[in-house]
Amino acid sequence: MISRFESIKNHRVFQNFRWTSDLGSFSKYNLIYGGNATGKTTLANLFRVLEKREEIHEGEFTVSIAGRSISSKDLTAEPLPPIRVFNEGFINENVFTLSGSVSPIFVIGEKSIEAQRQAEELKNQLRDKLEEQVRLKKDVEIREDSLEEFCTEAGRKIKLLLSSSGKNPYNSYTRRNFIKTAEELAANGTYSSFLLDESEKERLMKIIAGTPKDRVSPLRFKLPDLGFFTEQTARILGKSVLAQFIFELKNDPALAEWVQEGMEQHKKKNSSACLFCGQPLPPERLRRLEAHFNHQYTDFIVEIDKLMELIQHQIDELDNVKLPDKAALNDHLVQAYIDAIKELDSEIERTKAVLRELLSDLNEKKGRVFEKYQPRPIGYSPHSDPIAKINEIILRHNQETGDFQSVVNEARSKLEKAMVAESIESYLTRKRNLSAAKAKLSECESTIRNLRGRIDKIEIAVISHRRPAEELNLDLQQFLGHDFLRLEAMESGYKIMRKDEVATDLSQGEKAAIAFLYFLKTLDDKDFDRSRGIVVIDDPVVGLDERSMLYAFNFLKDRVADVAQLFILTHSQQFSRQIQTWFKESMKISASVSCYKLDCATTNSGRSSKLVVLDEY
Repeated sequence: MISRFESIKNHRVFQNFRWTSDLGSFSKYNLIYGGNATGKTTLANLFRVLEKREEIHEGEFTVSIAGRSISSKDLTAEPLPPIRVFNEGFINENVFTLSGSVSPIFVIGEKSIEAQRQAEELKNQLRDKLEEQVRLKKDVEIREDSLEEFCTEAGRKIKLLLSSSGKNPYNSYTRRNFIKTAEELAANGTYSSFLLDESEKERLMKIIAGTPKDRVSPLRFKLPDLGFFTEQTARILGKSVLAQFIFELKNDPALAEWVQEGMEQHKKKNSSACLFCGQPLPPERLRRLEAHFNHQYTDFIVEIDKLMELIQHQIDELDNVKLPDKAALNDHLVQAYIDAIKELDSEIERTKAVLRELLSDLNEKKGRVFEKYQPRPIGYSPHSDPIAKINEIILRHNQETGDFQSVVNEARSKLEKAMVAESIESYLTRKRNLSAAKAKLSECESTIRNLRGRIDKIEIAVISHRRPAEELNLDLQQFLGHDFLRLEAMESGYKIMRKDEVATDLSQGEKAAIAFLYFLKTLDDKDFDRSRGIVVIDDPVVGLDERSMLYAFNFLKDRVADVAQLFILTHSQQFSRQIQTWFKESMKISASVSCYKLDCATTNSGRSSKLVVLDEY
């Protein structure tokens, strides 16, 4: 309980008040009487300061509570019992809260007012968020339209490129197909691998624009084995004939060939005379010629001739190579086929050049059969196998011919993926922008739901803290003695009605009655513990006639008798006598009652008030 105000310094009319020993201590029930301008309202306000734990901006005071001296400077740091104060401040803050003339709607309850203030702030935030929601929805719509328009145009381009007569899935290609393919490529993360250069696009376009053609026979011939012919030529060039050669024939291959042929003619005709000049052939000359052109020589020449004949045959075959007409191939393969033929022609020419060099070497050897020498290096090796390349192209052609529709479908699929891959960055950027816009909208809408939930919770709380209109109306009817004035429950407060119209001309007594009845109702709040609570009531009868004053007194007795400590302040002698009589008659232990009077005197420093014990007479 509050024991005393130990001191009040320089606070309004209390200049230098100190609690004296003759005042005893505050009891459970306390009456403080004071006339006008004696400091009663000021003292009631100090109790209100204790209730609200507020600082005072003029002077200071010290109060003793439960044996502890507490300075007005330390109210926020000290534990205090629950206090409820009814005074003008309570009325202004809890009941008639609007400035100026009395409004038709009144909000009752200090907590309700603060809650409604919070609700209004939240509603302002809600309005801002609702405006933001409109903007964000518009942004989402714009980005959705942008993405849809982009996908529609991309799908239209693919359809335009890949559609055809007959059965073709690309004839009904739409933005949904584009989106499906784009999502598949994006999921793989390697969509760049589906990009195609212009030449490949052109090749695939030729496939889908082409018509099936007949199969083409692959090439069956092979390029000559230059290694074999080079090796055989080298072997012959490295051989020689051992014989008694005639010097002039040895050094003149043409002459030797002419003489050898003449010898053959003479043998065939069995002639001993020269078929050229008719002169007889000397036997010694014939012997020497036979020794020069012996069978070893003859066999070697035959060997050379056979190799030269074989090489010439290879050259003749290369001169007569027959290749399939390029028109027989599928259009998209023609260019590759032409390139491979050029490569083959080049290889054929290089091969023939080498073979001709070998023929030249062998022909020269025929005139130099008695010598050994190294062949010239040919310096040639094939760069590639163009025949294999050509046959590979022909094989592709034949495979496509056998399953032409599958090849066309594959070409269309590659072109589709290439076009999607080219557009996918723009698609993903628009999609990310849309997702970001939707995320902002979702966050905004989540905030809106949260704000609405908080507002609803506050308004429900406000309604739950409001005392039922029916109870207040019964109290008000009993207090005023009529039912002309009543409270009509609204969403977050009460509308004061006079009969069936909003009351706009409340008297001071009516206002006092409504305020005092509401204060008494607040003592039943779940957050106010009567067994520990301190109640301070400052002049509840201001503006009331004698009858209403009696009702106020009776309501007071019924509603505050069981609180831990009670303070009643009044300037009314009649009300003061009623309270004293109630205290004396109802309170069996006199020590539980303390009655004081406020005296105000003029000193050198001005008017100054103090508390004195109230004379019982």
